[in-house]
Amino acid sequence: MNVTVDFSSILGRAGGDTKLERIDPQLVLVLGLCTLGLYPLYKFYRVAMQYQALAGRASQVQVFLGSYLGAHLLGVLTLRWYVGIFFLLGSVLAGLFALNEVLALRRTILEQHGLDLPQLHESDAQRACWVAASLLSWAGVGVIPAAIQCWWFFRDHAALAETMAAQRRQQPPHPRAA
Repeated sequence: MNVTVDFSSILGRAGGDTKLERIDPQLVLVLGLCTLGLYPLYKFYRVAMQYQALAGRASQVQVFLGSYLGAHLLGVLTLRWYVGIFFLLGSVLAGLFALNEVLALRRTILEQHGLDLPQLHESDAQRACWVAASLLSWAGVGVIPAAIQCWWFFRDHAALAETMAAQRRQQPPHPRAA
């Protein structure tokens, strides 16, 4: 059984044109603070789906994000019985796996389009911020590395989106099919 997913609404495709959604990192950061991290998580999901479609390959981002949310919720609900600690640690790993998948998709896009963006933050630095934010969230100071990682991720995405838009502007327009 073959399943085909139409990503055109996510990508904003019109006649084969692929565009990445422009996302303002400052807005994501401010709304993230207002929504206790839910807005950046939503935007992370949107970016992940765009990268997946643009890379032209499947990934496990949805599985890992779902596992992250489920394990985190179970961890919070069962924390008083101490079993919640294991769920919370599982959520850290699932979130890290999701981040790895998205960064791998981004790397694939860069390779496919022959882009070199040296200003992008290293994957290891983003992973370290993710882990630090997750492990320090219980102490209330996890918001600092979370904000740094959020800023880096969405700033990198904005740079990629702008570079791809500039690349598109340099290409001659495609003739429309009759």
